[in-house]
Amino acid sequence: MDKKIIDWMKRTRKFLPADLGRVLDVGSLNVNGSAKDVYHNFNEYIGIDIREGKGVDMIMNGHSLVHKFGKNSFDVVVCMNMLEHDDKFWLTMKAMDGVLKKGGYYVLCVPTFGFPIHRHPKDYWRMNEEAVREVVLDGYNVHGYEEFATREHEGKGINPVICAIGRKL
Repeated sequence: MDKKIIDWMKRTRKFLPADLGRVLDVGSLNVNGSAKDVYHNFNEYIGIDIREGKGVDMIMNGHSLVHKFGKNSFDVVVCMNMLEHDDKFWLTMKAMDGVLKKGGYYVLCVPTFGFPIHRHPKDYWRMNEEAVREVVLDGYNVHGYEEFATREHEGKGINPVICAIGRKL
């Protein structure tokens, strides 16, 4: 995770409750930082990823969340820079929505157009504002929405992302 995304998470922490309750981190493999490094005050924090590594508690596909954890089982779902690596992200999105309680919070970050391909392990998708607001966060009140470049090169922003927090209606 990029430093600017971690900074965004720190700035927008105010949109989340003081006690986060039960947290699920989908795509939790710690690559240059983790949401768990930023978010504290939780009762339980479970990190899942399709690969073994630092920050991963369970190796599993995000499509299977409801089957594994049951409906309405988490207060917060975090998904930072993972959806572009999911061959069927819409199934994972449905599963994340299924495990998130009504009134729960969904914290996400996705690369947008112009972000370079990064095959860790594969790279399938990019999203724009309409996709994030109207598809990913359909059924959520949106808080902390921001588009920004995670790096600079020759004075210009590069590697654009969209980060947002949604509260499930």
